[in-house]
Amino acid sequence: MKVLLASIVVGLLALAFVGALVLWARWSRGRSANAVQVVVKNSGFLLLSQFTNKGLDFLFALYMLRALGPMGSGQYQYAILVWLYLKTVTDFGLGVLATQQIAHAPERAGAMLGQTTLLRLVLLAISLPPLALFVGANAFWGGIGAVQVGAVTLLALSIVPTTYTDAATSVFNGRERFEIPAAVTILGSLVGLGLRAGTLLAGWGPVGLAVAAVVANLLSLGPIVLLIRRLGVRAEWSLPWGTARRLLRDGGPLLVNALLQSLFFTLDVFILQPLKGETAVGLYGVSIKVINTLLIISSTFTLVLFPQLARQAVRDRASLSRTYHFAVRMLLILALPMTVGVMALAPELVRIVGGKAYLPGAATALRLIIWLLPFSFVNGVTQYVLIALNQQRRMTWAFVATVIFNIVANLLFIPRYSYGASAVISVLSEIVLFIPFAVWIRRFLGPLPLLRLAWQPLVAAALFALAAWGGGWRVGLGAWVGAIIGGVVYCVALLALGTVGPEERALVRRLVQRGDSNPPAPFPTGEEGATQVTQ
Repeated sequence: MKVLLASIVVGLLALAFVGALVLWARWSRGRSANAVQVVVKNSGFLLLSQFTNKGLDFLFALYMLRALGPMGSGQYQYAILVWLYLKTVTDFGLGVLATQQIAHAPERAGAMLGQTTLLRLVLLAISLPPLALFVGANAFWGGIGAVQVGAVTLLALSIVPTTYTDAATSVFNGRERFEIPAAVTILGSLVGLGLRAGTLLAGWGPVGLAVAAVVANLLSLGPIVLLIRRLGVRAEWSLPWGTARRLLRDGGPLLVNALLQSLFFTLDVFILQPLKGETAVGLYGVSIKVINTLLIISSTFTLVLFPQLARQAVRDRASLSRTYHFAVRMLLILALPMTVGVMALAPELVRIVGGKAYLPGAATALRLIIWLLPFSFVNGVTQYVLIALNQQRRMTWAFVATVIFNIVANLLFIPRYSYGASAVISVLSEIVLFIPFAVWIRRFLGPLPLLRLAWQPLVAAALFALAAWGGGWRVGLGAWVGAIIGGVVYCVALLALGTVGPEERALVRRLVQRGDSNPPAPFPTGEEGATQVTQ
């Protein structure tokens, strides 16, 4: 029954995505969309594609986690994390760098497509020997077996076709055509779901899942090649040493920051593995799956907003400040109720995702780690604002400090508190990261009035918690009913507290108005926009 319900939800999401594409194409025909409409369109398409993708992952997880069990899922979680670091190295910050440069100069799309693809392949080749040494050392001293080694090897191979796919995605993003890679993402997810399910049914385990990743990435390459050609972009297949050196120089700080960011969020798994074993990794991994699903909202919003931020950083710092403040406020309005809702529903969510075998440990980890959500949402958009301001090199020191804190804290507390310590330390790491971010934002853009931006959603979230506790636990209506009651109370409280003000109403007007040939800034400017954000 759960698989059937999940299938229905995923099917509806896919239909909604296709319908949105058709409706937008018809509505926007003959129009010049203003900046608000572009941001909303791109956010909508990306959110639909990402949530459909996660919906498919969720559907598959219902089967995979039960088929593999805590130990098998822990083995695959380890392989996925090694792949994540390798993927981050081969990207080398080129995705963000190419998006930023194409947003400034669209005519460079062909050059960036070919050069970043070739450079990714070179970086992958250079990374393979260190990867082999790392996996070999872990096989001798870290407790991993042939299953993890085979899965890591195949996942590394799956990166080859994505070098071009990722470069093409940067072209679409820089041109603010986010709906195209979004459609390809859904196609790849549907193909990947069938392949992964087939390998597990065949009894291939984690290694089979890695085989499915290779095949799915190869099949997704064809549509992206055709679509990039329809956009009128032709790759320039040359990589002069001077160009490569410039890309490496500019992308280096982004790579370091991305690696360090990944380290402080996932390094605990590499400490858990030898100290507490694969079962602890599997239990902790369920909570990470839920968190990663929710983090799509923040990452999608900031990715869509980034071309606008890059242009404003050059042309209008006042508009950049207003856009940033408004983005922080909107993200907090979304993050706080999700945090409270997951607290209330943690056991039910774990039971749906992984089954009873993961209770109560995974639910405890989820209730702890969910508190990183508001901090991560704010840090995510702040990071992209600092990149737009060309402060990525300065950000490296913040990530270094956070990683050092994370490593030391995990080594001290995992031996005694296992994955519970990992969850709490992940939350504290986001707070440690926010401190220098806030200092540099104040220096280069102006102070972030966090309390003024956050007090209304904080009060509303507290009322959510009280309503969920009263309706779900105290009265005995059940956790789901309590969460629904709390969600209604949250929305009513936001309206009663005056959260919807002049700025929000101005955004709605810009969203529904006819497009014009001179698109305005994405958020209200002048006195109207300053009413709530800059006063």
